[in-house]
Amino acid sequence: FERVYFDFDDTLTVRGKVNLKAVWFLYQCQNQNKDVVLLTKHEKEIMNSMEQYHIHKSLFSRIVHIKPEDKKSNYVNPKNAIFIDNSYQERCDVYSKYHIPVFDVDGIEILMDWRN
Repeated sequence: FERVYFDFDDTLTVRGKVNLKAVWFLYQCQNQNKDVVLLTKHEKEIMNSMEQYHIHKSLFSRIVHIKPEDKKSNYVNPKNAIFIDNSYQERCDVYSKYHIPVFDVDGIEILMDWRN
């Protein structure tokens, strides 16, 4: 994969804390020059929330903040991409539309290169 679509709520952050495995994976993607897109329906101003969690915007090539009623699949370019989101419905929609690999939060571990 060359591009990762990554969710914020309950994926990058979980129960009010930063998901450390998610951050590890994002830095791994940085080191491998992968394109990482934050694709979120976050209810608040996303930049303020990222600052609150000390997550720097430069971890992402783009930050796409969409309306709650929108489908994330409408914002995905499937070429050489994967999709990571805690929402089963969002994962199913993306997979049904594009047949790209989709992962839940607990699937991040299998994407991590433990040799580094």
